[in-house]
Amino acid sequence: MNTKLIPLFSISSLTLVSISGLIYLKTKDVPVVSPVSQPTSSPRRSLPGEGGTQVPKSIEHYLLTSQQFFTQALDAQNQKKSPETVTNLLNRSLTFANESIKVFPNDFRAYLQRGQIYQSLVSSQIQLLDPAISDYLTASKLNPNSPEITRTLAQLFAKKGDAQNTLTYLSKTISLQPTTAQNFYDLAKIQQQVGQISNAVTTYDQLLSILT
Repeated sequence: MNTKLIPLFSISSLTLVSISGLIYLKTKDVPVVSPVSQPTSSPRRSLPGEGGTQVPKSIEHYLLTSQQFFTQALDAQNQKKSPETVTNLLNRSLTFANESIKVFPNDFRAYLQRGQIYQSLVSSQIQLLDPAISDYLTASKLNPNSPEITRTLAQLFAKKGDAQNTLTYLSKTISLQPTTAQNFYDLAKIQQQVGQISNAVTTYDQLLSILT
């Protein structure tokens, strides 16, 4: 089933996306940024006896540096600087996000970082929707108990028009946040929209039990 969906009712028109303490602004009219290929191997480490010792950088170093370049890109755009300047800063932000994945391939925050960058640009560059979904899916596998990640996946799949996955990830979000009314409301609305009326009625009943 691939029924086209309107956006989830809880997706607000606010321009802030905040997950795990990292905040990005959704932007419009930004230059095209190409998705960065996911690395398949870890960087080479120095062998014993080789000259020079490099202190390993923490994942926070890569995430914060990526964030800094992204913020600079937004500032450059707001200051009406050249598209080349904005694109260069965005690509540097993605480079550090990609490097965090290369060095820390089992840390969900690395994929979340890059996924958030893609997500923040989806409204103006729809070709980044699939890369954003891919990174969030990996982050979810590495951190399966995060309702923020599963809810974002539901939002992204809704934007794509994928009803089945939207319902799947809203249901997963409910299992992780069984007392959050908004999750039940969104699930019921999507169920109603795709014609699952009996399921929608059941979900609305669950919502009422939370509110009363």
